[in-house]
Amino acid sequence: MLYPSRTFLEIFALALAHGLSLFYRSLLSVISPELSADLAIDESQLGLLSATVFITFALMQVPLGIAFDHFGPRRVIATVMLSAVLGAGVLAGASNYWMAILGQALIGIGCAPVFTGAMVIIARGYPAERFALLSASVLTFATLGDLLSTAPFATLAEYVGWRGGLWIAVSLTALSSVLCWLFIRDSRTLAEGQSQETLLQLFSGWGELVRVVGLWPIFPLLLGGYAVLLCVRGLWGGPYLADMFGLDPSGRGIVLMCMSLAMALGTIGYGLAPRVIRSAKLTIGIGSALAIVSLTILAIAGSGPLTSAVMLLCVLGLFGATYPLLMDHCRRFVPPYLMGRGMALLTLICFAGVAAVQAGSGALIEAAFIAGWPIQDRYALLFGALAVTLAVALVAYSFSQEAPFEAGSMKHSDPLPVNVPVKRS
Repeated sequence: MLYPSRTFLEIFALALAHGLSLFYRSLLSVISPELSADLAIDESQLGLLSATVFITFALMQVPLGIAFDHFGPRRVIATVMLSAVLGAGVLAGASNYWMAILGQALIGIGCAPVFTGAMVIIARGYPAERFALLSASVLTFATLGDLLSTAPFATLAEYVGWRGGLWIAVSLTALSSVLCWLFIRDSRTLAEGQSQETLLQLFSGWGELVRVVGLWPIFPLLLGGYAVLLCVRGLWGGPYLADMFGLDPSGRGIVLMCMSLAMALGTIGYGLAPRVIRSAKLTIGIGSALAIVSLTILAIAGSGPLTSAVMLLCVLGLFGATYPLLMDHCRRFVPPYLMGRGMALLTLICFAGVAAVQAGSGALIEAAFIAGWPIQDRYALLFGALAVTLAVALVAYSFSQEAPFEAGSMKHSDPLPVNVPVKRS
């Protein structure tokens, strides 16, 4: 009889946990009209409610980066995920806006260690040249959770309500925490001598990271790229389809599922593309430019036929999913003994951008509403602002240094494009 390998079980546990994280990040886009009516919240409050997950997610990266390097991912992921179990339960039982905010905050805390921990495991446990493909594979398999937050959850919500659907998610999240405890291996992820670092040494690693000059031109796109994509997929895609085309929850769920499938294809495509194109900058640059084009057309002609809107949303999903390749590009400038804190810093920057863009977009839509703008002009303003945000980030990224994609690229002893020494004193 054939049994699953330990590596398969480890990757499966990580993919399931990350899939649930994606589920919670994208959930509000499908149910936001019903949730807004149930809790009596406006567009600005909805933007902040969605951003709350990402605010706590980002803030948690500082202590989590230290915890990964000191304790290893197994205990950190499995334990902290229990906060997501509690948060989903609070959100499911929310009777007002502030209870929903609390639930979202706890969910963000609980989901915070999952992706960062997965990147640390892959970076330390697998060959460097496989990082982009393996991280993209985890993201792709985890997209099942993102898909479940679209048409399947919308259909489920029609029968048991959005609250009932969330209680099912609570059970799955608890199961995922148990699987992470059972199958993740700390021995493969703890760097040699890491657990003996003093608290001062652990914190000083953050100072070294921010002085890695090779990372600076990449930060703006890391800050804005995923934020723009998730602002559409995770927040305003559902309201846009409801307001402009009158789609019900099932219809919105189907369209957003198509966009999620496009994101899954794009994610695995970005994992494979460097093997052909051999250039991170060119691959990410082309994809980001096409995402900007799709947003620009949505801003100009987003009130056109539904089929055109669906195609443009899918193009955005396909080419906007640069996140894993950007992480790989950044990772090659991070010293191995700082990998936990490095992945945490990159995740912090990324999700701080998501929180800022989602909260800002809510304020923007609310301001346009107060000013009396027609509904189509409000969404034109939204898509135009997102296109400009991504374009500015791409210009900054054009000044980044190329990172190699070949086997044995950057090792602990290789010179880094930094103004600090690699080895600890």
